[in-house]
Amino acid sequence: MNKYFNLFVLVGIIILSFTSLTSCGRSTSSLDNSSVISADESTDAVVNETKISEAESSATSVKQDTTVTSETSAKQDTNSTIETSINNGITLESVKKAALDAGYAAEDISEIDMQAVPRPVRGIFVNYVDENLQSQCPVYEFKDETDAMEYARQVNDSGYSLCIVNDKLLAMTSSEYGVILNDKEKSVLESFLNSSFLPYNEPALPPINPDKDYAGAASRIERILRSLDKLVNKSVVLHSKSLPVDDPKTIDFLSFSMVTSADLSFTAPLSEDQEQIDSVIQTWELYGCTDVKMKHDKPHDYTMTGKRAGMEETFTIHCIYSPERDAVSITDVNGKDMVEFYEFVPLGNDQYAFQTLYERAMITYKDGYVSSFIYSLKPRTSELAYNPKIDNIYPNAASVNEAWVLASGEDTFDQMIVFDGTKLSISATDFTGSKLTFDMNVMTD
Repeated sequence: MNKYFNLFVLVGIIILSFTSLTSCGRSTSSLDNSSVISADESTDAVVNETKISEAESSATSVKQDTTVTSETSAKQDTNSTIETSINNGITLESVKKAALDAGYAAEDISEIDMQAVPRPVRGIFVNYVDENLQSQCPVYEFKDETDAMEYARQVNDSGYSLCIVNDKLLAMTSSEYGVILNDKEKSVLESFLNSSFLPYNEPALPPINPDKDYAGAASRIERILRSLDKLVNKSVVLHSKSLPVDDPKTIDFLSFSMVTSADLSFTAPLSEDQEQIDSVIQTWELYGCTDVKMKHDKPHDYTMTGKRAGMEETFTIHCIYSPERDAVSITDVNGKDMVEFYEFVPLGNDQYAFQTLYERAMITYKDGYVSSFIYSLKPRTSELAYNPKIDNIYPNAASVNEAWVLASGEDTFDQMIVFDGTKLSISATDFTGSKLTFDMNVMTD
């Protein structure tokens, strides 16, 4: 077992902060509805939840001045440092001039404020505008091509932006799961830099933990959910790109985060190794929890107590693992409130059952791919939550089948998703309360 698997949450957070300043900032957005890009990546996670394109916008505050004149541009160019021409005579100044000549506002980035290494030495923003999109695309200059390519690799690994590099110049456009969202913007940036966007190569997944313990099960759960997340969300992105621009039935504003667990993420290293137990306690303390203790009176049974940052109530998180069934159960009570309820139970024949406070799912997963699944999500109200004392399926899940997933009735769900191996059917309630339904064919990797 990888002794440092317990740090995967922290590493993930570091990676996100490391790449969070790397994509076009958008004030309004709509997917470019051109030809569908083929799916050719391997299993990946989503992430989470803060789009890197938004982080770039908030990290560097700049004006979006669409009235920049060529006279102002000439004055700025006169004051700029003259640099040696790079490939095909492309320089940061020539990119800026090309953007202005094409009718796009472009302005210098007054200060490069990011923690990433390698760090750009200077840059400009090109304000791309069309009938569907207004975005702010950075073009950075690095010390040399080596730094530019290393930065591009880091950005591309995130999957939320893709880069184009010409010698020491780099530009980027927003993407999801390696799929570029606006092909017109992509073409414009390629014309400015006289080069093409680099292909998206998904980073290799860490080795799966084979151990029959809580940490090993957490590793296996993570692998299944990565595949599920990518299958659904990438399919939605591709489907939205295929729709006409004026099609009202668009779900590009919806994202799907299914049967995930914050508590599982932050207790994933638990095992019979006391050092790993101590590391979990240290992680919770690192995030501001106080008086954290772990009771471990019997194998694969852990009860953690403490107080979350800024809260007076004591939390009690009970984590259990069944070596015989490779099943996991988590309950989290904060004071008197049930914060989290999570169950994972293998059913045999490559099928797995999941249950949370509001979700149920049956997933067929083998060799890195989800081949079918059925999923339901109730409205997130305490009255509708599943009850750990009544509805639990740990550790045997004897009553679990597709009817169990849909037991509350199709009309009651905020989301219901079914994948039969070829067609993905989605029913989802949007922010207005309207129920949207979609069927889409899925190209599996």
